[in-house]
Amino acid sequence: MSFSYNEALTTDVSRVRFSTGLTQNLPGVLTDEAITGLVTLQGTWQGAVAAIYRRRAADLAQSATSTTTTDGSQTYSPAELRELADHWDRVAAAESATTQSTVPRARVGRMGDSPSDRYQTRTRPR
Repeated sequence: MSFSYNEALTTDVSRVRFSTGLTQNLPGVLTDEAITGLVTLQGTWQGAVAAIYRRRAADLAQSATSTTTTDGSQTYSPAELRELADHWDRVAAAESATTQSTVPRARVGRMGDSPSDRYQTRTRPR
């Protein structure tokens, strides 16, 4: 059960902590291992941030004593936490799409095996 926070934001754990305001080692704050697990499950650190906000919103919605939570100097209602979670879901999806679009596709077979290859192969007239 460890806690770390790097202000240079060079790790996924630090990025998640910064984005959620969990930068101080207080009772009840997620451990590095829990955050690393969320990053793995969600696929990106942005997805982990969305999951944390969604969990906070669910916890507040079930609480009979409080409708807001203080996160640093901010106060959020359950609806605002859900909006934050939705925002980070969109950020994570955009990050995932960017990562996937930059990965080159592997070619299976030889040139000329596919009907579409005739449009890709150009010969110069002699």
